[in-house]
Amino acid sequence: MSRIGEREADTLDVICFGKESLKKIADEATAFTGREPSPAAGIEVKDSGAAATVAVPVEVGVVREETIEFVDLRKQPQEPNLDLEPAALRRVTEMAVNRLELAQAQMRIATVKGQVALDRARFTEAVAMRVLRALPEYLADDIHRDPVRVIVQRWLDEARPKDRFVPFDPFEVGDEIARVIKQGLERESAQYIPASSKRRVAFPGFRLIANVPALLGVPRPTGLRVEELPTIGARDTFVRFQPYRGWRSALHDAYSFDSWPEAKLATLLDVADDVVWWVRNQPRRLQIATPAGAYNPDFVVLLDTQPKRTLLILESKADDFWNPPESAPRLKARAAATWCAAQPSELPTQWSYALALESDINTVASWPELFPRLLRSG
Repeated sequence: MSRIGEREADTLDVICFGKESLKKIADEATAFTGREPSPAAGIEVKDSGAAATVAVPVEVGVVREETIEFVDLRKQPQEPNLDLEPAALRRVTEMAVNRLELAQAQMRIATVKGQVALDRARFTEAVAMRVLRALPEYLADDIHRDPVRVIVQRWLDEARPKDRFVPFDPFEVGDEIARVIKQGLERESAQYIPASSKRRVAFPGFRLIANVPALLGVPRPTGLRVEELPTIGARDTFVRFQPYRGWRSALHDAYSFDSWPEAKLATLLDVADDVVWWVRNQPRRLQIATPAGAYNPDFVVLLDTQPKRTLLILESKADDFWNPPESAPRLKARAAATWCAAQPSELPTQWSYALALESDINTVASWPELFPRLLRSG
């Protein structure tokens, strides 16, 4: 995730190459990925000459950029798996193997800031998604997505944006609408809908909620509500896949997480004295070939070590997934450690791999306390 103006984005940051115009960004993205940028990123690419036009008003600029250098190890077609034996590792380190293709690679990570507006359709979808994610114990995506869209459209009709672009923040509007829906659902249906059934049935009172006058009284947003870091600190307040903002040393302004231990690990990294910066591998930028399939690590962390700084590939993993001796996480960990050891010494930074078990993350209060418990291989 990154922030574009006062909104999060998970696509534009990874296709931005420091160009000043949106067209240059689109052209670079098309050339780099071989695919045309999605219109959801605020870009439309026409067939005639692949000319890019702005689908929504967007002004962006790169305010910070980091470049990571490494040697990419890719399997040849005839090589089914990476050989993780010590002798093979030495050969990889010496750049003397013929079973692996070695290529210099760079990963550029840009922090993008600017302004963006959404048209009515995209705004409606963004707000509806926010509402559904805010009320997982009350609403089910397959049942309630369309009714929630209707509610958002009714709110827009009342708000009356001056043009086709909506100037309101979809996350703040979504939170307010979710609050009203929750109050109404509890009032109308809690008396005869058991809690265990709420995700599997359509609420009898839901049609009433779409018509309550209070809904149209949802205040217009006055500013972006920032999710402060302490909201991640407690397991019962954590929301899976919700963007969290306010990071101090992260390269991007907002990230979402798959689990509470993963989010807590991020908070430990964010305030550690020896962490220069950290980045969530989201969308997936760094991928390593392993015997258990492609491995996409959770984090890349730059540590202030001597004589060289260290780029740490960091993973969090549940204990029950990790514990079996030949589990997929162990195979991927061994391959990641091999990948790090194979990086040439002439690179400006050294690479290292570590894995944090969730049982350790749950019990520590700081990164220095967790660091000695990290596992270095499978």
